[in-house]
Amino acid sequence: RVQSQVSSFSSLAPTTYGEPFFMLPNEQQATSVEYNYYASSVARRLERKGWFRVMDSTKAKYLVLLDYRIEQKRR
Repeated sequence: RVQSQVSSFSSLAPTTYGEPFFMLPNEQQATSVEYNYYASSVARRLERKGWFRVMDSTKAKYLVLLDYRIEQKRR
């Protein structure tokens, strides 16, 4: 059995549409395959909302940061 807890915070107006965003990894995430998987998942969800991902942070209106962790099994 897997348990998870998700917290999501946003101050965006619900009418935002067609905005450029950049997925901004921290130092540890920059070379992480796991981060790339999560970032791609989040990016696809934003793209379904009409946003578009840019690969240059200077062209983005929004920077998207992810934080996640995996804890060891507790008995």
